[in-house]
Amino acid sequence: MLINIKDVQFLRWDTTKAETLRGLRKAGTISRRALGDKILKQGGNCSHENIRNLEKDNFQQYVSVESLISLCEALEVPLSRFVKVVDHNIGKKTE
Repeated sequence: MLINIKDVQFLRWDTTKAETLRGLRKAGTISRRALGDKILKQGGNCSHENIRNLEKDNFQQYVSVESLISLCEALEVPLSRFVKVVDHNIGKKTE
């Protein structure tokens, strides 16, 4: 079963995703504020405060898909860095 990401409003957030976000941001040597500003300039929706909360060890449990897509676009990484894409062949035998 495949679900269109546009039909999903929120995704579960965990420590692995928080660490991934923190690592990607630091690898790009961009501050939270600069990343938030870049997102806003690109017409996205994710403030530096939200980025801080997503990176915290006591992480938020959910993130909006809209915010995550904005983050990925600004960091220039695919959404698959945070969301596993699984292709199931329903009714087909795989070898």
